Amino acid sequence: MMKGYIHNIFRGVFLTLCLSGAAYMAADIIHIPAMVIALICGIALSFIGSKPNVKPGVTWTSVYILQTGIVLLGFGISFEEIAALGLETLCLIALSICMVISFGVLASKLGIVGKNIGLLTGGATAICGASAAMALSSVLPNNKSKENDLLLTIIATTTFSSIVMILYPYICHYFNLSSFDAGVFLGASIHNVPQAVGAGYIVSPEAGEIATLTKLIRVSFLLPVMFFFLLLSKKNAAHGKKHLKLPLFLVLFFIAIVLNNTITLPDIYIENTIKVGKFLLLVAITAIGLKSDPRYLLKSSLPVLLIVMVETALLAGIALTALLYI
Repeated sequence: MMKGYIHNIFRGVFLTLCLSGAAYMAADIIHIPAMVIALICGIALSFIGSKPNVKPGVTWTSVYILQTGIVLLGFGISFEEIAALGLETLCLIALSICMVISFGVLASKLGIVGKNIGLLTGGATAICGASAAMALSSVLPNNKSKENDLLLTIIATTTFSSIVMILYPYICHYFNLSSFDAGVFLGASIHNVPQAVGAGYIVSPEAGEIATLTKLIRVSFLLPVMFFFLLLSKKNAAHGKKHLKLPLFLVLFFIAIVLNNTITLPDIYIENTIKVGKFLLLVAITAIGLKSDPRYLLKSSLPVLLIVMVETALLAGIALTALLYI
């Protein structure tokens, strides 16, 4: 029986790796983000992912490969880069994150979207899109819709991140923002890292560099927000009792950040580690797509898209108001 279970694990992992590798290669050819391709493939083949001979491996991948990818991303967070933009930018981003997550929580309490969706969309929109959604989902309590909620969040944030990457450079020109302010605005308001960086370089090389640094500050908030989500979920589970057991991967994520900021590692090692981490997240999201329920996704997609649209506008409005009037 154990041998059969191991074979099923292997089949599921092999399936997700094949689909992820195909998505990764196709992305360079058709110029669509690999994560979008992986999501579509995973959801389209979800009838295969639910079969008993592959489901254990798909489930294993969606948990442990996801957690490993998150840990490796910790090597991309540098305190020196965060300090380079100063206290004002840090405060702007902290305020934006708090307000957008609060809006997501409010949307959940009003019944517009489910509890997990409100937290996930708020955190993903405010921090770093799909990567944040996966990291934050990993510390939320399990329920039958958790992974479908994660997929909806990733689809919505990726969609609006692509839209605003094209739109926001025009806003920078309309308000005649300097390259520095444009970089701060773009880095503080676009969800996914590639789109934020790409929009910055559309404006100017300096804006691209500032957008990259500002975006890295937002990414650095992932750790404290993960702790907040973990505390919130444990509190709800324990009915208010103080009970907190940190997941091992979260401890390792923190250790990775500390190592990156205390030990000088060759740049090539850091770059390759982050690339591996991002690919593992791609594999994990493929597995989550294979576990999805397409009927639930279709039924729940519109409210989630509307919530992320409002959160996107709120994030941009806060950043633009601060740059223009404060």
